[in-house]
Amino acid sequence: MDEKTIKQEEFKYSNNVFNITNKNELKHFEEIKELVCDTILTNPSLDDEQLTTSVGKYLEKFKNLSELDRMKFALLEKYYNMDLKEAENIVNNFSADIDNILVNDEYQTSIVEQIKAIKNIFESNDINTLRQVAELDILVETDLSSSTYLTEQTKEMFEQVYKESLYIPKEDKIGNTTFNEKNIEIFDANTNFSMIVKRVPAKESDSKEIWNSMTKDGNDGKKDLRYYTCTSYMTDENILKRYTDMDVVLGFAQGMEKYSFDAIYPGDAHTPFYGGDSIYYGLNSSYMLPSTLETNTDNNYNEVVINTLAINEQGEITKLQPDYAIYIKEQSDIEDIDSDPLWEKTKKVASDFGIPIVIVDKKRIKESEKTKISSMSDEIKGDKSSDDVLKFVKKVEHYTSRYGREDILEYTPEDRMEFLAKYIERKRIKEKENTSIPNMDTTITMEQLVDNRQTILRRQAELKDKNIITGEER
Repeated sequence: MDEKTIKQEEFKYSNNVFNITNKNELKHFEEIKELVCDTILTNPSLDDEQLTTSVGKYLEKFKNLSELDRMKFALLEKYYNMDLKEAENIVNNFSADIDNILVNDEYQTSIVEQIKAIKNIFESNDINTLRQVAELDILVETDLSSSTYLTEQTKEMFEQVYKESLYIPKEDKIGNTTFNEKNIEIFDANTNFSMIVKRVPAKESDSKEIWNSMTKDGNDGKKDLRYYTCTSYMTDENILKRYTDMDVVLGFAQGMEKYSFDAIYPGDAHTPFYGGDSIYYGLNSSYMLPSTLETNTDNNYNEVVINTLAINEQGEITKLQPDYAIYIKEQSDIEDIDSDPLWEKTKKVASDFGIPIVIVDKKRIKESEKTKISSMSDEIKGDKSSDDVLKFVKKVEHYTSRYGREDILEYTPEDRMEFLAKYIERKRIKEKENTSIPNMDTTITMEQLVDNRQTILRRQAELKDKNIITGEER
């Protein structure tokens, strides 16, 4: 295959949706793109021969889309420099809780409004509404592609909500212990905490040295760089279950400031520890607020994927370090833990890292969760939102999977739980029917269409006179 044929094949399977084929067109790409998008927004059916002839070459790939998708594509390309796939990724990753996230300044407000606008465009089924969206121009100027920019900025906003709420050992110290003559402080997490946690196997060798290893043996004798660590967001409601006496739990708080969240899942997604920078695109990840993740976690644990590597001021690669070891106390009395083999392993790991131990009292949490279920049971009577009822139903499921149902049967009889499950389904259908794109007048007058058409024809003529567009259809 000669070089010319290779280039033709590369072009055939490229993402060159505007069919740019020479250097001059590439130089004036933004002008061509905006003109083509405006042509589509004015005549989405592409049946106005006078309007489409001069830009026919650039409309070829758009003809394969429905009118609605043409409108969406044109809006997304014109205002947000992204295609439908990129918009779909942003909607899937960030839109679930975007209406509920708190903003600290105008900059964050702008980011949120852009995500909302992209969501409205992508999910709309009304062409007139999409025409009106074209009047919005709230894009923040950036040198990056808009999808990359919005992804990174929105990720940081969600990350910060998690990081600000994490448990940090302070004034709740309850004692000390030792391991190999090293002193270890002990703290009590009490209740109503949130932690980023990671199970690690307790081994005879130094735990810190194992953790700080930057690579792991891969296929064919290769050393794979450890990009990611799969952790969990643990709260009272979703306390980790103990499966063996071999795994110690590490907790992360202050040390996380320089490390990013790269994906969030309500269950175990089995994310590999290596890979590129866009693992959240190929998998079903969705950024959500901590309270939403707590509710939607399956009956075991969720997964928060953290990029554990960073570069310090000296240009050296650093790795995320734990702030404390966590001991989930199964026994009732503090004195009993000395007979638990996992306690000794937890002390050993804490000693290796030089970090304190935080005790999570499972019995105390059980009583606290039971009290919450009792209170929520009274509050969900009447016409409640589907989210409010779901929080109660999921809390009951989480409690039952850890402690059984017997203690809460008076609040959760079978017939009531079945009714609530059906209530959530019916309520969600109603809530969806009442959801629409807000505050837009979808009336477009004939005069507006005529003005737009004449303006586009004039712009097409100007670019043709300058030999920027060819008007040829291929």
